[in-house]
Amino acid sequence: MNSPAGTPATSRATRVPVILLATTLMVAGMWVSKTLQPLWFAQEGHLRNFGLSTTAMAIAGLSAFWSHKIVAGRSVGGVLTASCLAYATGLALRVFVNSALVAIASGLIAGLGASMFLAAVRIDVARQPTEQRLASVSAREAAIQVGTVIGTLLAAGLAAVVGRSLWIGLLVAPTLLIAAAVVGRRVGRPADSAPPPPEEVQQSSGPMSGRSRVVGVWALRGFAASLVIPYLPLLLEDRGVARSAIGVVLAAAAVGRLFALRLVPLLDRHLGTRRSAVVSELLLALLTLALVPAVGATVVIAAVLLRFAVTTFTTVVQDLVLFSMASPIALVGTAQAAFLIGDAAAGLVAPGLWLGGGEGALLIAVGLLFVTAICNTTAILPQAREREPAPA
Repeated sequence: MNSPAGTPATSRATRVPVILLATTLMVAGMWVSKTLQPLWFAQEGHLRNFGLSTTAMAIAGLSAFWSHKIVAGRSVGGVLTASCLAYATGLALRVFVNSALVAIASGLIAGLGASMFLAAVRIDVARQPTEQRLASVSAREAAIQVGTVIGTLLAAGLAAVVGRSLWIGLLVAPTLLIAAAVVGRRVGRPADSAPPPPEEVQQSSGPMSGRSRVVGVWALRGFAASLVIPYLPLLLEDRGVARSAIGVVLAAAAVGRLFALRLVPLLDRHLGTRRSAVVSELLLALLTLALVPAVGATVVIAAVLLRFAVTTFTTVVQDLVLFSMASPIALVGTAQAAFLIGDAAAGLVAPGLWLGGGEGALLIAVGLLFVTAICNTTAILPQAREREPAPA
């Protein structure tokens, strides 16, 4: 049986695990790179080029704004394959740390690939019936965390083996992404589903309720996240964690997120989407604040582990809120593009803040997380259709 787009149709039972496997491999490559990149750039004295590359990556990721139009009418598998190959090319160029021009080029290519991959998977989830979305978002998040565990543990082993030749480890990341591209080719249209309905196309091209609110809040989230997450390896090393152990800590954090995922349905059932969204962001702000004091390795590791666990709740709930708004398919690209606008801005200022110790970056992130929690209450949540907690 063939799909209307001419790509082989696959049963949903086969298709979903293939998408999750491709996601796992892609994220594993991403985290090998994420863990080793800042250490490599800092070691070679080119941390500012790292900032340029991450900024370029975020700018290229603005292609997510049109992602719903790019994905529509094409097989998700085709998009996943092309995006993984682009991401692999960009990451391979990261070994050339001494050239600002190459750093920018690598960021542009990698950003296009990563953004389209994540947008395609998100849109695939958003197209599902409302009652299936929590399970689908949780399954996608679980695949991401499994990939994070694989990638960070692999990075830890590579850091221990290659020593100061971290560029060798960085080349493992493109290899994993090529494997993800191969897997992605097997994803076609599901045999038991029709093409996107006409109302989806109308929603994608028409006015979107709450669009400006989504842009503002998600841009602030991107800025806050990118002030902290790319530089956690540096923070851990600064607080006394050995390089070879940094990947282990990040892997443990990802395992914690897998366990935290099991609590998401409970949180959603007892608090509802609105309270869950606000409470999780406030907790994330407090745990970011706990990273500011110059505490020892044990305390900072504990704070990082807890912070990753809480990030699970914020990630899942934010998507559920987004998917429950009007025109959710189109808003996926809008939100992701806005997040990357914040990401790009952070890439310009974060290296300077982290060269000074990172306390300023952490405090700014704390303030922004409090602001997004307030904006959630006053601007975003009133636009969303609520998933109220089930009666006791």
